[in-house]
Parts: sequence; structure tokens; C-alpha cells
Amino acid sequence: MRTPARHTLAAPLASLVVLSIWGCVQTEPVIAPRPMVHITPTALGQFVRCAGQECLLPTPKTLASRPPRSEVQTKAVKFDAPAQRPVPLPPARDALRLERAVVVFPFEGSAVGPQVAERLRDLLPLMRLAKRIQVRGYTDDQGPQAANDKVAQARALAVMVQVRQLLGDEAPQILSAKGQGLCCYISHNQTEAGRALNRRVEVLLSVPDTAHTQAWLDAHPQLMALAPAAMLRRQP
Repeated sequence: MRTPARHTLAAPLASLVVLSIWGCVQTEPVIAPRPMVHITPTALGQFVRCAGQECLLPTPKTLASRPPRSEVQTKAVKFDAPAQRPVPLPPARDALRLERAVVVFPFEGSAVGPQVAERLRDLLPLMRLAKRIQVRGYTDDQGPQAANDKVAQARALAVMVQVRQLLGDEAPQILSAKGQGLCCYISHNQTEAGRALNRRVEVLLSVPDTAHTQAWLDAHPQLMALAPAAMLRRQP
């Protein structure tokens, strides 16, 4: 008996179905994981790459030699700052002391007479030491305010001009004159002698407070007195 044609075609079709199913379930080949690579020290103090059991494992001895993490201290690196050049200090200045010399004027007089000029010449060595000279003119209590202010200012200017002429180029940069009447008395005005002391010009000298200055003052005490007796007499 002959096999029907349908059985003859069924075998190839079944094989084709099996191959199709096998192709669908076939997967990629599984790749074994590679061992992790570590860095381990050697006996020679070098570091090499290792994997698996080739790496050195920590032992109780090496673990004991490691300090706890909390005890590890970091050391700050200190950088020395560049050396700075010392700043030179300004030259020391001598302390100053204020000395006062007095010259007197006749009643209503403002001109520099021979006696005033001579006294200023005697003061010239001390004036040369002065860093600042202030000239102040005053009057007694006779007459109105405006007239006395005018006379006091004229006396101060006259003395300042005389001082500038005596010193020349040695005159200090600060050389001023100011007058004020009916004030600043150094004596009473009830007598002629007292009023004569008040009709005056004061020369204020800012001089170095040194032994040289003191030696000059000690040698000329009469020049720093209020006024010599001859100048206290009424002048014509």
C-alpha cells in the first residue's frame, strides 16, 4: 500500500518547525567573570598587580601594626613666609622746650630802640637753635581797646622784623607775630613800674631740650629775666 502524499510532506515540515523553535530559544554564550585585580606590596617594598589568591592577605600581625583610623593625624606643611626687609625708622627728633624772652617798650612806643635791639642781639645764639619763634605784643591798661590793639600789633611786627634781619637765612620756617592790648598782664597797673612790665613783647622760642641748650641758659640767666632794671625805667 502506498503512503499518502500528506504523510510524505509532514516530515519536512516538522523538522523545519523544530529548527525554528531551536533558533528562538538559542542564547548568547556565557562569559566567565574575570578575577578582580588588586595592588599588593612585595617583599622588596614594591607594588605589583595581583588577582585572586596571588594577592597577599592581611594577617593578625599586619593588622596589629596598623594604627586605628581615628589616630591617624595629618601634619600641616608649613611654608616660611619670605623675609621682609625692616622698615627704617625716621630719625629721632629732639624734644622741644619753650623759653620766653621779654623786651619792653615805652608808653605808646612801638619802634625797636637801641636797648631792644641789643637785647635781641644777645639772644641771637638761642634764636639760632629755635625751631619756631612766636612774637607776642602786649600793652598796659591805659587807653581804649582799639588803640592798644594797634600798638600791641605794631610792637610784635617790629620785633619780628628785627629777628628776621638778625637771623637772615637761619630764620625758622615758623616765625609769627601777633598783638593784643589790654590783656595778659604780668604785673599790676597801679604803678609805673608795673605798667612798664606790661608794655612788652614776648619772644617765645621752641628750642631743643638738650644739654647744649641748658648750658647756654645757665650761662646767660639775665637774658631770660622778665626785663633788666634799665629797661623798666620810663624811656623818652
